[in-house]
Amino acid sequence: MKNHSKLSYQGQRIKLKATDVSALLIKVLQRSGCPTSTAQSVAEHLVDTSLCGIESHGIGV
Repeated sequence: MKNHSKLSYQGQRIKLKATDVSALLIKVLQRSGCPTSTAQSVAEHLVDTSLCGIESHGIGV
């Protein structure tokens, strides 16, 4: 897998399904007190930015 990231990682990257990551983020945000709609919106944006290669503003996995 070619690395398009501007961030420096040591070791290998892992592949996760975007839907799994989004679901996990939603649960974490909800348990932190975010309303469901806010948690869904934040999770969507974090996953989308990572998928677009902007890992500094995404989840950086």
